[in-house]
Amino acid sequence: MANGITAITDLKNRVMPELPGCPAGYIEQVLKDVMRDFCIQTECWTEEISQTLTEDETDYTLTPTATDADIMRIAWVKIKSTATDVVDDLYEQDTAHYKFDGVDALTLATSATPTATVATGLVTKVVLAPKINSATWAAGLMNRWADAIVAGVLAKLMANKKESWGDPERAKDERNTYWNKIGLARFEALRGFKTGSVSTTVREWP
Repeated sequence: MANGITAITDLKNRVMPELPGCPAGYIEQVLKDVMRDFCIQTECWTEEISQTLTEDETDYTLTPTATDADIMRIAWVKIKSTATDVVDDLYEQDTAHYKFDGVDALTLATSATPTATVATGLVTKVVLAPKINSATWAAGLMNRWADAIVAGVLAKLMANKKESWGDPERAKDERNTYWNKIGLARFEALRGFKTGSVSTTVREWP
């Protein structure tokens, strides 16, 4: 789910009036932290990376469309091992058939060595999160979860009662809103709007 990439400036502009006196740079850094935390907690940002499967080649580099994103994990790998294959081999979190180095390198196991070169024969679904200092996010996610990110930022910054912008009581409400949104985003990511339930536990900010 990429839907284009957009800057987080609009989110910062929404938050700043709620935090009079808080430095803009501080708000922006917390915004980046919350945005990354939200993606890690929910796994709402995914992308299917298609590339050519090369005969006898087992090492591949995964490159998301968003250059400011980190790959957190692989959801699944599909391999069309020959040009005439009709059905892909689907390996879902099956490390017997591939290994991921945690950054961008995918290595197929010997048992999955390609026997032919196939255009778009390798499709990898990856779970993404913004890099630590990324100032951009997927536009579709920005539109869907802007309220969640704003709530997370307000929860974190308003919790400090020693600052002029502090409001611990409201911070509690905003934190609850943030974690309720995380629960909904997890539900959508994991269930695809199907029936079921996903539980979350509200935690304090570190």
